[in-house]
Amino acid sequence: MKNKYQRLTREEKKQVVKDFRAESEKNNNYMSVLNRMLILGIIGLIYGIASMLGDLFFFKASVLAYIIDGIVIAFSVFLIVQHFRIKGAVLNYYLVNPKAKEIREAVEDTEEEVKESTMVMIKDTEKKPTKKKTTNKKTSTAKKSTTSKKTTSKSTSTKKTTTKKTTKKSDK
Repeated sequence: MKNKYQRLTREEKKQVVKDFRAESEKNNNYMSVLNRMLILGIIGLIYGIASMLGDLFFFKASVLAYIIDGIVIAFSVFLIVQHFRIKGAVLNYYLVNPKAKEIREAVEDTEEEVKESTMVMIKDTEKKPTKKKTTNKKTSTAKKSTTSKKTTSKSTSTKKTTTKKTTKKSDK
């Protein structure tokens, strides 16, 4: 059974693709990916056929070369078929579901509203003065002095051990 996209004329199909691409950047990128898939399939098919013919007529190739060429050709044909299948399904869904278009527009509108509200919130927080936390200066200086005492005691103990070692060597 034919779907709505398949029943369109060639000009109408081109117009649907243009409308689909123009609707959003995401759709434009999606169609670009599909086109790359088609190009890759065509290049792979040409390469697979050329290498198969080259192996057959010009080179004395092993069975493994024919198997690899066959895999390249099969993969390329698969890419080409999937390109047309996916493109038809996506564009048919675009044509059949006008509600989906309304939902996409609503989602885009809400995304814009969220961006605007976050920008307003950011501006509001920048305008408000921030309160500095007051700390007890006596406790903070006491903590600093205890840590400095610990580090100095460690450094003096290492100096003592190194001097002991050097004196023992000089005694010998």
